[in-house]
Amino acid sequence: MKKLLFITLVAVCGSFTVNAQTEKGNWMFGGASTFSFTSNKQTPEYDGEESESDYKMTTLSFATDANYFVIENLAVGMQLVYTGTKNTQDIFDGELEIKQNNWGILPQISYYFKNGQLAPFIGAKIGYFSRKTDYISTSTDIDYTESKFGGLAYGAEAGLAYFISKNVSVDFLVDYLHTSLVSDEDDNYKIKNNTIGAGIGFNIYF
Repeated sequence: MKKLLFITLVAVCGSFTVNAQTEKGNWMFGGASTFSFTSNKQTPEYDGEESESDYKMTTLSFATDANYFVIENLAVGMQLVYTGTKNTQDIFDGELEIKQNNWGILPQISYYFKNGQLAPFIGAKIGYFSRKTDYISTSTDIDYTESKFGGLAYGAEAGLAYFISKNVSVDFLVDYLHTSLVSDEDDNYKIKNNTIGAGIGFNIYF
């Protein structure tokens, strides 16, 4: 009987955790980050002669957000995202380095479906995104150049929040982001991009 009572109390407390943390007036802060490195060696061949070409890429990305529950289970907030990449490859008689920095600030809205310690959620966001790319070459044939773009970004996400404690959840999610960027130098030059990804993050509730 005591064992059954204990199991019942644990189940009730788990449900209460999600219910309490998604109530009106609570704050939610979260974040996620990734790092990757790729190294590749290509061997082009022309007319029977081979030449080696090295290619390396490093990527760092993170996202952080702050949200406020305006009503039970419905939160509105702001998300800040950053992705930086560095590509290095052999060209002609030198080396080309491409550095790209992407920033985005997106107001967002999220809704949580209560289910014990598990809380499925959906969300949407829209805001501004910018991209700066630097081209640096050690070749005498190519000069240093840079490009800047900015414009609209919007996206959606869906996932599952698992509460590991009263104030912390681990989130498993699938995210979609569309960007439509215009060159600072030429309004006729535009870049549109669609990205779908999956990741793991965390949230803290107060």
